[in-house]
Amino acid sequence: MKIKSLITAAALFLVVAGHANADVLFSGSGTWDTAVDNYNASLGVGTVYSAPNQTWSFSFDLQNPIASNPTFAATNFSFKLNGASVGGALSAVQFYPVSAGGGFDLDFANGDVVSLLFTADLGSTGNLVVGPTSYSAEIQTFDANGTREHGVGSISAVPEPSTWAMMILGFVGVGFIAYRQKSKVAAQLA
Repeated sequence: MKIKSLITAAALFLVVAGHANADVLFSGSGTWDTAVDNYNASLGVGTVYSAPNQTWSFSFDLQNPIASNPTFAATNFSFKLNGASVGGALSAVQFYPVSAGGGFDLDFANGDVVSLLFTADLGSTGNLVVGPTSYSAEIQTFDANGTREHGVGSISAVPEPSTWAMMILGFVGVGFIAYRQKSKVAAQLA
């Protein structure tokens, strides 16, 4: 009986602990417009982050819930333009409520900002919204002259694989306990 209680407590702890401070993987990808507004052919890019008809992608991890908005706790950050890493260090991620347009900004240490605009609030309250949903998004940044660079793509926020593993392990533990109790009841009735 003590082993059953210990297994139950361990399984519930794994489920709760895995959910309470779960890492969330944010990722997105898309394409800049074919005519980036201020494209400079001699430089080959409109900004560090944009170029006409080029693909963009990013990813980073945040622990859920976040301590503040903007948050300075993003890890494993990557921003790529046409498959090549670009940009500097990520300084902060600023989430916006739907009433302010939704989406979030990627604020870089050098002062550059890349905005991802879509009508969903993924974290302005401190609790990150995760799930299988992918959001259609606009991406924008501004060059040194204030000219808007624009593109489209999709964004998602999903639990990290280690979080899924912890949740599955918790569910397996709870299922095992239920199975053991069912077989004990059947043995007692026989």
